[in-house]
Amino acid sequence: MSTYHKVRWSLLAFSFLTLLATIREWFLSPASGMVVVIECLAGIALIFAPDMIRKVLHLYFPKATIYFYWFFLFMSVFLGSCLHLMDLIPFWDKILHGTSPMLLSMIGYGIITNGLQQVPTKNIPVWVFLLFGF
Repeated sequence: MSTYHKVRWSLLAFSFLTLLATIREWFLSPASGMVVVIECLAGIALIFAPDMIRKVLHLYFPKATIYFYWFFLFMSVFLGSCLHLMDLIPFWDKILHGTSPMLLSMIGYGIITNGLQQVPTKNIPVWVFLLFGF
């Protein structure tokens, strides 16, 4: 089994354990627990987003970008929202706001490299990289 599949299965295992914890929380406090359960289910679905993008749009992102995406998903959805680290650690949101621009820039540059494979890098205007990085 490749590293990619090991990381994905590990994240899935952790996410399902988190889902069980949020379902337990839902039974203890029905008012706020349902939102967290839905968010956890959406996070589980988002684990498969890179594979779906690859199959549907034929965009291939580097493994490092996908790992960083999964790390951000782990930090934001599962630890931050579902396990309530945003409530427990005051600067948790600042960590997420520091890492999300890096992830979005990596995705933007991935789209450029997928779309402009035939064009030499020196012929691509700088503003295209700035636009996709923004």
